[in-house]
Amino acid sequence: MLTYVPHLLTSRLVLRHLSLEDKEQLLPISFYNGKPLHTLDEIVEKLRKIDADIDAGNTIHWGIALKPEGTIIGTIGFYRGFRDNTGEIGYVLNEKFRGHGFMQEAIKAVLQVGFNQLLLDQVIAYTGLDNTASSKVLQTAGFTETASDQDQYRKWIIYK
Repeated sequence: MLTYVPHLLTSRLVLRHLSLEDKEQLLPISFYNGKPLHTLDEIVEKLRKIDADIDAGNTIHWGIALKPEGTIIGTIGFYRGFRDNTGEIGYVLNEKFRGHGFMQEAIKAVLQVGFNQLLLDQVIAYTGLDNTASSKVLQTAGFTETASDQDQYRKWIIYK
């Protein structure tokens, strides 16, 4: 597993390691274990936990920034380890930037890392039962809905 965050480029985005300088841009889009964060101190603590998880090889977490200005508009990453050659992706995008295909670009880049560098066999994702926008993003990216192991979430999968 990787213990660093690869720098990724798409046609409109830069996916990069998040730093403490990003904390104010992260505040409106930050969650940790499904719960929203409300203060800059919580963001700093989250960034420290993310870095520790990256160092341990348990996660890769990117900030999604617009080219060329570098404004953080979202985050995406692999979470909860890589058991059985499976990665789980999660993502969030600032509401102002939804519906423009940015998340499609980011998912495509992240899947390339998952399948080509991490040598994963499959990648999974979960969406809330009523989150049709995220379900559509995953479907467009090539994921297929599968039986979920969690009552309040839909489970999606894509194979190498």
